Amino acid sequence: EPLSSTGRDFELSYSVKTDDIMVHAIMKKDDETSSDSKSSGGSENKSESRSMCVFVTPPVNLAATFGRAVFFLLDRSGSMVGEPFQEATRALFRGLDRLRERDQFAICAFDHRQLYFKEVLVDANKENIIAAKSWIQQFGPERGGTVIDNPIEKALAVLEESSLLPFILLITDGAVANEKEICQEIERRGATRTRFLTLGIGRYCNWFFLKVK
Repeated sequence: EPLSSTGRDFELSYSVKTDDIMVHAIMKKDDETSSDSKSSGGSENKSESRSMCVFVTPPVNLAATFGRAVFFLLDRSGSMVGEPFQEATRALFRGLDRLRERDQFAICAFDHRQLYFKEVLVDANKENIIAAKSWIQQFGPERGGTVIDNPIEKALAVLEESSLLPFILLITDGAVANEKEICQEIERRGATRTRFLTLGIGRYCNWFFLKVK
């Protein structure tokens, strides 16, 4: 299809495989005539301008990356009955599948009680991930309330002992009674290095709480 002057950017993409950093440059030289032409009977003044485009291609091999320590908090309270809990479980499984072998993880399923796959971090190898998925499938949502203080405190305590990059991933509809106090506590502990991620489930999700402000 021929190019037309529609004001759109022209995008060119291609794949390159190399073990080294490669740099290529395309240079264009133009001769432009200056506006001060023959002002006193002299010849035209010409100035040289150049434009250049540089391509830098990174190597295929990635540099060493840091391992992550991820503590999953799964809400199984009464408000999660039905499709919300199914969506939450799928999200948790997806999170487990995205872990790398250098990572570690722990899981807490909570309502007014806490159930732990492991109360310590375990390696994110194939065997542990399969075991974690099997463990999660044993449970469904209960009729209890959403008591989230203890799971968060436990996760923070466990992650503070790890040398890996710490993350808490909270999967919930956010239907908690003391949301303001919980947000204040999380903000108070915000000086820690733990990254707090939230995933809202359901159309009636409590977005204020999930912002963790």
